[in-house]
Amino acid sequence: MPCEFCNNPALVSRIVYKDDVVFVVVDNMPIVPGHLLVWPVRHVTSIDDLRADELQAIHSRLVVLKNALKKMCGAEGFNYAWNEGVLAGQSVPHLHVHMLPRRSGDTG
Repeated sequence: MPCEFCNNPALVSRIVYKDDVVFVVVDNMPIVPGHLLVWPVRHVTSIDDLRADELQAIHSRLVVLKNALKKMCGAEGFNYAWNEGVLAGQSVPHLHVHMLPRRSGDTG
């Protein structure tokens, strides 16, 4: 079965950032405005499968995005969700992080 993240031309219109290691898009069903997905370009399903450089690149990108979302949309806090496995809520079998900027009064 093809991966929704590896082989999906529809993602092009939602790309926020992409390099050789990390991919970032706006979520197609955002819980709150600014809801982003961050994942490694290389297809992995588990955190255990990440190389050290991939984990570091994801972390570094989250820090940059956090600062940008604070400035761009007034984020006051953040939720990060990293679901691994079907029982944990992972619906796409490509490891990814949900990043949700939170503001006072949001309802997501």
